[in-house]
Amino acid sequence: MESIRVIVADDSDLMITGVRSLIEKDYRFRVVGLARCTDSLVDVVRHRQPQIVLWGAGFHHSDTLTTIEQLRTIAPDAKRLMVGSLTDGILIRDLMRLGLDGYLHKGDDLTLCLLDALVAMSNGKVYLSTTARSAYRTAVECDNRAKPSPLTAEMRDVLRLLAAGLSVHEIANKLGIGKKRVYRLRSRLKSRFDAKTNEHLIQRAVSEGFVTPVSSS
Repeated sequence: MESIRVIVADDSDLMITGVRSLIEKDYRFRVVGLARCTDSLVDVVRHRQPQIVLWGAGFHHSDTLTTIEQLRTIAPDAKRLMVGSLTDGILIRDLMRLGLDGYLHKGDDLTLCLLDALVAMSNGKVYLSTTARSAYRTAVECDNRAKPSPLTAEMRDVLRLLAAGLSVHEIANKLGIGKKRVYRLRSRLKSRFDAKTNEHLIQRAVSEGFVTPVSSS
């Protein structure tokens, strides 16, 4: 089987040497080019047409977004893997959306995750090391809370009746559905509003304007 062609780039000779050594221990991968600045990286990628490009985020006088865009233009089929120190999940998320296929945090053990990343990406998957993955998940969860999925008509009916104080049995009878269905809908509502109890669910729904608070007489 032909080895996967990899280009390694960083402005640190120590980093290049260490990463190259790790990669070349695995027969499945072959380093076909090295670069120590953005311009050199672009030239090497253009001429070598690798399957994976791995570079450090610390290039002097370089713009990460511009680098990603250049790599996408000159080698659209190549996978792009960055090594850096970002812990901001929003930035990592944005880089992935712009065309990055993997991110390895420098604080994670590259001897353990580098080859896993190369294998995953050569199989068409994205890869995030432990620290990057945790930050990314937090950002995605924040996105989901900021842009919640819309409620179905059935979910709105159940929510309205829960807010009115009806029991599951009463809601099932009123809507003409089974109690198990009501339980499932209530569970989805609690997940949607990140609520543990019925009271918390109603409070969250009221605060977000989904139901009108019941006035006390």
